[in-house]
Amino acid sequence: MDNTVINPKPSIFRRFIDFLKRLFGRKEYQYVEIISRFKIILDEINDDTPEYDLAYNTVMLCEEAIRVTKQRILHAEKIKALNEKIAEVESFDKMTEEESKRLQNLLSHFISLSKERSALMHQITGFDNSLSHMMKVEGDASYSVDNINEAEEHRRILRQDLGYLGGEKAELEYEREFLEKGQEFIRRFSIFMVSVFAIVTVIFAFLYLFRDMAILMPMSIMTILLVLVIFILYIFRRRLNYELKMNYKKQMRAVELLNKKTAVFAHYTNYLNFVYKKYRVRNSQMLRKNLKDIESYKHLTGRLDNIRSIMYQTEEQIEIFLREKGINHLSTSVEHFAQTINVEDKKQYFLDLSKERTVLDKALTDLDNRHEEIWDLLLELSRGDTTKDKVVDRVIKTYLEEVEKIFAVQSYTLAAKK
Repeated sequence: MDNTVINPKPSIFRRFIDFLKRLFGRKEYQYVEIISRFKIILDEINDDTPEYDLAYNTVMLCEEAIRVTKQRILHAEKIKALNEKIAEVESFDKMTEEESKRLQNLLSHFISLSKERSALMHQITGFDNSLSHMMKVEGDASYSVDNINEAEEHRRILRQDLGYLGGEKAELEYEREFLEKGQEFIRRFSIFMVSVFAIVTVIFAFLYLFRDMAILMPMSIMTILLVLVIFILYIFRRRLNYELKMNYKKQMRAVELLNKKTAVFAHYTNYLNFVYKKYRVRNSQMLRKNLKDIESYKHLTGRLDNIRSIMYQTEEQIEIFLREKGINHLSTSVEHFAQTINVEDKKQYFLDLSKERTVLDKALTDLDNRHEEIWDLLLELSRGDTTKDKVVDRVIKTYLEEVEKIFAVQSYTLAAKK
């Protein structure tokens, strides 16, 4: 074949534009190095000769082939990543409608069980810390709660009685003091009256002896008054003595009842303090509440065990279904898988990925076709190369070496990622 030029020699302006693109364009380090190696070949040739045009056209084709190769590698990596994603969701697309509904129902059921389990665990953790101790004495507490309530009632009545008896004792003590003061008053009044009658008698005697006055009538009246006063004072004194004796008996009775009720009150208080400490409560109402809490706790724990059992069975059904369909979820738990997976979304995601892969496959095919066209052109240039140094073969050889480096770097990068 004749040494013909596939493309006409570019003008000076076009070469200047290409130089600016190479100088300021966004190129990777390997691409700059390739241009440098091609440039060495071009610099060895006189640019006014047909040999330079042939070498220049070959370099342009090789540079384009390298760009196509890099694009092919980039598209191949994207397709590989897409294939991995598609492999993860392809099983969802293969499911029938009934299988999709069954899996979705299992996942929804598992999620609802998980929420109920969380709610039950939250309720269980809300119980008082003394509940564990209460469970140890539950049987004895159920038997004693009525006795404790009865003891609290008796102690309440006794506290009222003690208050009443204490008040009554204080009133009796006050009454005794009042009677004793009255008795002292009568004693002093009696002495006073006797003194008065004695003085009056002395006066009458003096008048009778020295004044010769008649004193029979006054003395008679005085005697009658004296007898009357003595009688009245006697009556009052007897009454006061009687009241003092009754007051003493009442005080003794009150003290006796107070001591008895105080002893019984102390007995109930000691008993209640003992059972309060034993059951770690403050009253019978709190004990009843704790007993009810125990029943609620047992009910909740029983329900929680049942929920866990159902969750385990549902989890097994989900895992069996996923294994049968070839769906891998080992990177996450079944619970996380159930909360994050939607079958219909996965099917739609598969369709979107398939469309994207179709576009990338077409682009890769176009790149392959373009690379094949460039390679055919390079072979045609190589066959028609009649130059002394076989410049086309040198450029192609340089191209092949650079492509080999690109693939070597790509292989090293993939190995490092793994």
